Parts: sequence; structure tokens; C-alpha cells
Amino acid sequence: LGSLGIALGKEKKQPFFMKTYSGPESFESSCATDPARFAWYDSIKYGNTAFQNSVPSYRWSVESIHVTKAILAPGAPEKIASPVLLYTAENDFSVLPEPQKALIERVPHGEHRFVHGARHEIYRSVNDVLFPWWHEVITYFTERSALREKGENR
Repeated sequence: LGSLGIALGKEKKQPFFMKTYSGPESFESSCATDPARFAWYDSIKYGNTAFQNSVPSYRWSVESIHVTKAILAPGAPEKIASPVLLYTAENDFSVLPEPQKALIERVPHGEHRFVHGARHEIYRSVNDVLFPWWHEVITYFTERSALREKGENR
């Protein structure tokens, strides 16, 4: 379906079966858990078409399928030399946790962590979820940077 859309010259258009941004969204069905962060960003989206990016294009859809196949190909994750830290939101209804777990288990220096109380957009979580998550992310990269300066790979 995506390839047909591209062949018809609609690669930058949204697929006909996707719903476009139609105005202020509902917090209850959002990927956020903090009402204030949700409202702040929703007001930005509502006032600026550049932020109304709720649906993929035909090209993005096709490319995402191709890259997913490449990433999951036999031996591919095993070749990743960089440390990878993957977070999965506990209440994510946009991305399935099982494929994430299957991927990260194949990455030699991969770590998988769950963020309890978060939806897909962890960065729009309530403070009790957001601040510990940010602390972990910053600590992870700080530690990796220190190891790299010492000449260690991990």
C-alpha cells in the first residue's frame, strides 16, 4: 500500500487511512501522563502547523518497514558495538514491548529498562516519573563518557 502511494507521487502525503490533526487533542487518549505538559504542547501544536505531525507519510511508512527488517535481520543486532539503553513505557499503546525486548536481548551491550507509570511519550510524564528517568539517562551517558575517556568501550 505504501509503495503504491509512492508510485503515485504521494510519498510526502499521509496515507488515506490515517487521521490528520484536527485540533486540540484529548489528554485521556494522549501518550502523556502529565496534564500540564500535555496542555502546553497541545497548545503549541494547535497554533503551529509545523508541529501537527500526528501521522506518517507514505515514504516514512515504507522506510520504517525496511529499516525494521534490516535491524532485525539475522546477525544485525549482534553487530551493534555501541552501548544501547532502551526504555519501554509501562503503559505504551503505540509500541509493543515484546519486540523491543527481543531486539535489545540480541544487542551485545544492550540494556532494557521499563518506566513504570509512563505512556509512550516518557518526556511528558508526571514529575515522579520524568525526573528519575531523566536522571537515569543523564547518568548512563555520563558514565559511558567517563569510560570512553579512560579508553574503555563500555
